[in-house]
Order: sequence, then structure tokens, then C-alpha cells
Amino acid sequence: MSKMLFLLLGVLASVAVAGASAQTLYRCGNTFSQTPCGEGAREVRAAGVAQPVVPPPLAPIDKKRETDLAARCIHAIRTIPSWKDRDSLKIAVPERATAGVARDVEGRRIAVVPWYGQVNAKNSYGGYTGDKMANCYFDSTESRIVDLFIAP
Repeated sequence: MSKMLFLLLGVLASVAVAGASAQTLYRCGNTFSQTPCGEGAREVRAAGVAQPVVPPPLAPIDKKRETDLAARCIHAIRTIPSWKDRDSLKIAVPERATAGVARDVEGRRIAVVPWYGQVNAKNSYGGYTGDKMANCYFDSTESRIVDLFIAP
């Protein structure tokens, strides 16, 4: 069930990114239009409009690399956020997404490779709070983790 949820989230994120494409505008004197308005029409680009980021298709990886990347993701989940009791964390082995996505990282939109996992942590009373989504986002070459998301 959780694998289907993660797959669905990945597909929804990809669809949301696909709909965010820029349109061509034409300038005719002091007016602008989405269609050419005559021989004097000039194509213009709006300043500050980012071109959509299209993630590359994910190539299969060998088992050794998959194990290494999953371990790096687990290490990031364990060490980056502040936890009440790091040693008691229960972290499910993250799984690589079937497709890359675009994500805003440090103020810019980049193509990333998501790894979806779950973490269960203890609260201040010493009880486990239940599984939470824990996603690692690697850069498109999967050489480093560029973002980490832990569901609240």
C-alpha cells in the first residue's frame, strides 16, 4: 500500500511540473497577444519566467549502487533533522522512484531523483509516533543529496 502511495505522489508531482510551461507572447505596438497580430509582431519573452525543468528518464542501476544510495539516504534521515532520540529511529529502506521529478531546491528548480522511505520516531514521552514519509532527493546524477523531506 505504501509503495502505491509513493508511486502516486511521484506521478502527481510529474504531472504538476508538466503543466507549468511558458507561453510565447507577441508585441504589437503597445499591446501584447498570444497570437501574432500582424507583420510587425515581435516575439517576446517575459523576464523572470523560468523554462520548465524536464527530468531525464531514470536509467536502471545495479544492486550495489542501489544499496549504497539507500544507505546514504538512511544516514541523511538519521543525522540531518533533529530527533528526540536518534538511536531509536525505525527507518524503512528507501526505494528509488521510477521517474525523476523537478523540485525547488535553494531557490531554483532542478531535476532530482527521489528516494521514498518511511521513518518512525519516538516523541518526548518515549512512544513511537507512527510512520512518516521520509524522502531523499538526489541530484540528477545521483552523486549527492540535494534535499530531504520528512513529513510533519
